[in-house]
Amino acid sequence: AGVITTGGRWPDGSECKGGGNVLIWSSEDVADDTLVPRLIASGADLARCHFIEGIAQDGESVPFDPSQDIPHLRRAVDAIGGVSLLLVDPIVSAVAGDMHRANDVRRSLQAVVDFADAHGCAVIGITHFAKGGAGKAPQDRVIGSQAFGALARMVLVTAKEESSNRRVMARAKSNIAPDDGGVAYSLELATIAGGIEATHAVWAGAIEGTAREILGDVEHDDSEGGGERLDAEQFLRDLLADGPLPTRQIKADADGAGYSWATVRRAQKALGVSAIKGGMKEGWTWRL
Repeated sequence: AGVITTGGRWPDGSECKGGGNVLIWSSEDVADDTLVPRLIASGADLARCHFIEGIAQDGESVPFDPSQDIPHLRRAVDAIGGVSLLLVDPIVSAVAGDMHRANDVRRSLQAVVDFADAHGCAVIGITHFAKGGAGKAPQDRVIGSQAFGALARMVLVTAKEESSNRRVMARAKSNIAPDDGGVAYSLELATIAGGIEATHAVWAGAIEGTAREILGDVEHDDSEGGGERLDAEQFLRDLLADGPLPTRQIKADADGAGYSWATVRRAQKALGVSAIKGGMKEGWTWRL
């Protein structure tokens, strides 16, 4: 929202071409106390940020229900002069019926899809992972029916590294762009006017790998022994001793040596091995 309302730069450094208005509906956080300070800390243009709170019904304002009232947003969009992004938190609130049933999810979210199509805007629906899913395919860990992930054009997943402030965001699925890679970031406190402290994202550069590999780096598997990690570190140190190697070759050698890729990725981090992208059409290489 901060980038879109100001025409700034995306986390990968690319320029946002054409800014616009943002509509936000959240049942998780209060706008004045939480969301507005976060938007300010993120550099957003508040004049372009609009919060959905209620709709007019029989001369009175009633709470907005995403599962029923998405079509009513069209009047608001006309009034503010168009919209570039609709944020719905959580997206399960837009489902009228059982969020675990694919037909209910698809039927309910069709109103959201139609809204996006009619106004040429993006929609971000926020949700959570189901508990106890670490190690599974990230898209399959999304709570509720798999229809949430199937209907989305892109699924972005995030996780926090244990014992640090580092976080990662990775592409678990994409029908409109590459379906791997991600960015690292941290959440930092900023003091805004009035002495209010609010969090905002500080982006720390692109990272390589599939979503499963990227999440595996930060969601540690307690079953992995310390000896195996040390062996993987020595394996990686020996492999890169003579210079950089393509990631695909390292994967093949690690598989041949019997090391899981998650273990090798943790060894990469422990040794401070750099991952470098050669170019738009070239792959990644690792070097000590």
